[in-house]
Amino acid sequence: MKYLIIKHLLIGLLCFTTATIATAQPGAQQQAIDVLKGVLAADPNNYDYLMAYGGVLETDYPLVADSVYRKAISVNPERSEAYHNLAGIYILRGMRLDQEGDQATDAEKKQQLKATANESYQTALPWMEKAHAKNPQDQSALRTLVSLCARLGLKEQETAYKSLIK
Repeated sequence: MKYLIIKHLLIGLLCFTTATIATAQPGAQQQAIDVLKGVLAADPNNYDYLMAYGGVLETDYPLVADSVYRKAISVNPERSEAYHNLAGIYILRGMRLDQEGDQATDAEKKQQLKATANESYQTALPWMEKAHAKNPQDQSALRTLVSLCARLGLKEQETAYKSLIK
């Protein structure tokens, strides 16, 4: 039993280190993906491994990261991190679309990009609300909820979440 615990601690450390390196060093992402696929093959329902894998995938493969985070939620629906990260995927997508909209010279294209950005923010909102429900003390989730509600024009919700920030 002692060796099994040590093995899991070492694999967890490897996942964390791999995910950190993948985001810090260009070209290391595929290596990180391969390592994390290997540990997930051995333990496909490990929440922490799924979270590390999703983190490596988020930037370049957000749809795959979305499915990985949804699996993490199915493995452990009481933890808040996967909900938070799912919201993050859609918030980042919305921000990218907003930037594209700001740079668009065609008014119709600009309006279309802004509308699609709002859809992404709308998709992010319930995920962040679930993250907050699972961890009400998470100030980051509260600040994100305030920003999302402000962006979406949900003044009453924005005010309610602001009142919870310490």
